[in-house]
Amino acid sequence: MSNLTYKLATLGDFEDFYRIKCDKVNIAWSGFTQAPEKKSFYEWYQRQLASDHRWIYLVYEGQKCCAFFYVDKLKDGNFEAASSGVLSDFMGKGIGTYALAMQIFEIQLVTTGGGEIVSWVSDKNIASYKRYEKLGFIRMDEFEIRNLPLLGGEHKFYKWIKTK
Repeated sequence: MSNLTYKLATLGDFEDFYRIKCDKVNIAWSGFTQAPEKKSFYEWYQRQLASDHRWIYLVYEGQKCCAFFYVDKLKDGNFEAASSGVLSDFMGKGIGTYALAMQIFEIQLVTTGGGEIVSWVSDKNIASYKRYEKLGFIRMDEFEIRNLPLLGGEHKFYKWIKTK
């Protein structure tokens, strides 16, 4: 993992981000059944980059863009380690753990004092469960049911919390 870096996404990074979002595994875990339509996704991406409550980051292994993550500022002043994804070809290399650690780092940079970092993780996503536990999150009893059609339908997404 020593050659992993990350940066805040820019408009010029759209093609790299779009490639990750079109990866079959990322489509499935996003709850969609197909890759996003490029023009409307570009418009969505532009809105996200202009947002004052969401930041999109890209992760690189060497010079290759291989993952993304979001940091969302919630209305109550807490933050969410929101969506993240790793290209299928790069899975199993610790990149997801690196991305989550960098989400935490970025949140801690912009906050002072207490508060929480929240996230929602499917009970069937064992790799993510291990990652969140390793980085100090605690699974709550609260959950939401989300439909992931390419992954068999309904999944329980449990709330995970880390105190900043």
